[in-house]
Amino acid sequence: MGILARAFAASEGDLLDNSGVWTTTDGFMLQSPTNAAGVTISEQRARQISAVMACIRVLAEDVASLPLHIYRRTSNDGRDRATGHPLYDVLHRMPNRWQTSFEWRELMMYHVLMRGNAYSEIITGPRGFADQLIPLHPDRIRPFQINGKMAYEYTPLTGKPRTLLQHEVFHVRGLSDDGIVGLFPLEIQKEVFGTAIATEDYGASLFRNGAQIGGVLSHPKQLGATGRDRLRTMLRDFTGSRKAFKTLVVEDDMKFTPMSMRARDAEFLASRKFSVIEICRAFRMQPHKIQDLERSTFSNIEHQSIEHVVDTLRPWLVRWEQAISRDLILRPQTFFAEFNVDGLLRGDIASRYSAYGTGIEKGFLTRNEVRRKENLNPLPGLDEPLTAMNMAGGSPAPDEPDESNSGQREARFIRAAAGRLANKEITAVHKAVTARQGADLEAWLDQFYTGYAADLTSGLMIPHGLAVEFALAAKQTILSANGNMQDTIRAWEYTRAGTLTELVMTEAI
Repeated sequence: MGILARAFAASEGDLLDNSGVWTTTDGFMLQSPTNAAGVTISEQRARQISAVMACIRVLAEDVASLPLHIYRRTSNDGRDRATGHPLYDVLHRMPNRWQTSFEWRELMMYHVLMRGNAYSEIITGPRGFADQLIPLHPDRIRPFQINGKMAYEYTPLTGKPRTLLQHEVFHVRGLSDDGIVGLFPLEIQKEVFGTAIATEDYGASLFRNGAQIGGVLSHPKQLGATGRDRLRTMLRDFTGSRKAFKTLVVEDDMKFTPMSMRARDAEFLASRKFSVIEICRAFRMQPHKIQDLERSTFSNIEHQSIEHVVDTLRPWLVRWEQAISRDLILRPQTFFAEFNVDGLLRGDIASRYSAYGTGIEKGFLTRNEVRRKENLNPLPGLDEPLTAMNMAGGSPAPDEPDESNSGQREARFIRAAAGRLANKEITAVHKAVTARQGADLEAWLDQFYTGYAADLTSGLMIPHGLAVEFALAAKQTILSANGNMQDTIRAWEYTRAGTLTELVMTEAI
């Protein structure tokens, strides 16, 4: 049995009686809506419409397959992935003992799409407050409020009803008009679903009962009872879709007048196409996601896919993220949940590489960050951002060689090397003074500037003694700045490359 089939298993025994009441095998009853045309819309009938089922599968499978992580907020509006948080394993791998994270999220999405609400009971255990999330069928839950907080009356398959309080239930709520319970989609969209069901019923009846002779039989006289019985027996060979287009033999002056497709049959075909668009509109779905490519081209399909993420999927992801923060995370001011949609927003390889190149060139992406986005392992030496020479700042080196001078190339290399070393120093020291203080910071500066002196000697050909002197002066400048260390480093962003270049050029003279 497939994943979606298992998700629907709780409703496979549903029956619809003549009163329009949907009765499940466990005796729980739910009123099925009826549209203006008198069509009763049950869950079973709705999901038999291919467009409805396709929209549900796209949304349920997308939400279930996206990476869902727990993050810890850090200083300076940063974040770290909190893999050690107990909820990380629950949401990322196994929410309960029999479902994977994919299966559980897919089932929850199916419930909220078809019922307007999805519920899971929170069970405390070895993994913490939310050790297990046990899905509850929304048809067996009645939500209400007590003293401004939610409560849920749950009627199990066996046993007596029991009341669950807000801290015992994870609740994903769809569109609501009272803030307590999500609206029943089959009710608010009953005209759309009812019309689609009626259209499908008409098509099935057409192929089941239609006489596919494409014309009219006429006789100059009355046939009589015997003639009518013979004609009726003969026409049975042409009734049904599998017997269509057989050759009809007429007799006794009977005439056959062929007819073209009737207008109402043409309208039927148009109605079926229109129903697909109406169902997509009800689910806010891009038609190409359910294989309706009539309005899609090679030039716009990528942008429509991005619209699917931004306009269709994102509101559901926000509902999930905020419901997790409300119901499952005990310290939402420190931890939060977030889906990663980067994979869905990736363009073609040429567009991605062009964007990566711009990010690396401008310095807001490192080469290892790009490698991670492409699922490649990081490489040594690629964690520092590059700095373009026209952004390095600093005063021009004295006695700038003339463009025609043979030393122009050497001077250009010196400026480039000075810019790279200045950027390395600024980036590393900025991180250190942000995260360290006191003796810890001083020890780190000793270690860093010992290695930095060697970098100056090898990268700029500065004598080792002069490089050590420069590094010690930089360390003392940082330590003496006290509470103004960040201001000192920000000033270096505009002068450091020029200072190093001047040091090299003066030593050369």
